[in-house]
Amino acid sequence: MTVQLGPGLLAVNVFKPYPTWSVFRQKIEKAWNSLCSLIKIDRIQRIGLRYINNIDIPDSRDELGNYFRLYPFIPSEFRQNIISFNTTVIFSYFEGRDQCRVQFLRSPNSTDSKTKIILDIDYFLAKEPVDPSEVFTWIEEAHDNIESIFEASITEHLRKMF
Repeated sequence: MTVQLGPGLLAVNVFKPYPTWSVFRQKIEKAWNSLCSLIKIDRIQRIGLRYINNIDIPDSRDELGNYFRLYPFIPSEFRQNIISFNTTVIFSYFEGRDQCRVQFLRSPNSTDSKTKIILDIDYFLAKEPVDPSEVFTWIEEAHDNIESIFEASITEHLRKMF
């Protein structure tokens, strides 16, 4: 875990092996409470929760639809020699207060024998500042929406591979 602190910035990052959400949330809470003990925070202009999922597909010739429900449709005439793709969708939540950018792309680290997919789910405050007392309500809502997007994006076949 790393914590980044700067003017107007608090970032809490975790890396493999990933903890459960409750453990990650505790780490965020500890960092937030430490910051609040040092400075007064009146409002939050930007807050976000982001999961960057790196997923290995065992055979690069396999259909993406076997693993994902959210992926770019590519007509069969074009399926040979795909070097790269990137699909981005932005969803709105809570009457536009929040947005979630979902990127689905082939990692440049892919090989002929293994396709590496990045499913990047970035949920963030789009307008209307959040009161500091509502930070963890916002974070829980963000996590719930990210989890729903992730679960809806993958197939049962991929879920079993995890």
